[in-house]
Amino acid sequence: LKIVLVGRDILFPIRLALACRILKIRTIAVQERKLLLWFFSPFMMDHYFVYGHASKEILDERFKSLIKNIYEIGPIRLGKHYECIDKSHEYKKQLPDYKFRVLALDVHSNFGFYQNGRRFVNNWKNNIKFYQDILSLCTSFPEAHFMIKGKNYDFINIPYFSDVVNQIEEAPNCMLVKDYEKWTPYTSVAVSDIAIARHTSLGDEMLALGKPVIFYEYARFASEFYDYGSEVISFNFDDVKLKLTSFFENPKQYNKRLDSIRKKFFSDHKQLPKQLLHNK
Repeated sequence: LKIVLVGRDILFPIRLALACRILKIRTIAVQERKLLLWFFSPFMMDHYFVYGHASKEILDERFKSLIKNIYEIGPIRLGKHYECIDKSHEYKKQLPDYKFRVLALDVHSNFGFYQNGRRFVNNWKNNIKFYQDILSLCTSFPEAHFMIKGKNYDFINIPYFSDVVNQIEEAPNCMLVKDYEKWTPYTSVAVSDIAIARHTSLGDEMLALGKPVIFYEYARFASEFYDYGSEVISFNFDDVKLKLTSFFENPKQYNKRLDSIRKKFFSDHKQLPKQLLHNK
């Protein structure tokens, strides 16, 4: 054995990585998500392909010499996003005709009452606030269409959410994504002009893609580890509404303000991340 291609970076056992290093078997991985490097247990790798400079900095700080070679290539899935963007006009025909489309990225809710009580960030109380605030934005901005999407939509079967589920279904400019074959992460991003997101890797990818994202951090989780800055992060509803108003008034100007943040957190190579990986 000469090379191990690691499928999931943070889950690769440190003992196995150490054994590979002793036996001079090279280990290679691609960064799956950005946030985890800031708080997950350090791991060992010979060649590691990351989102950008901020990821390299935290690796140098927390992982020391555990990672031998680091390459800044950007989020690996950007290529699939670009493919769907090229066909975005086809997907938009399948949606109601609105001036703007807003992607609302939630976090999943655990069905069990006890398991829910153990959740610090994505508990029912925090999650229902997100849906209520999105509905308020629907009322404030009738010219925009809101698509609520997450890993699943299991929360509709939890009695705690029954009222807000009815309100989502009744709202004329709000849609809960249930068809996950049609509305994949890539097609959902392709048709959207901007996203309001509880922190998620899809939000990171969308920002790297060149589309604006508002990370709604009222639960204060991701922002405790790294800071995208006030241009991207909102801690309260009024600020989200203010940012959305600013975007609707001048989308290009609003999005341009985020370029410095993209440069800090994501690689700005002209080539696709996948091609950079293959070249190396």
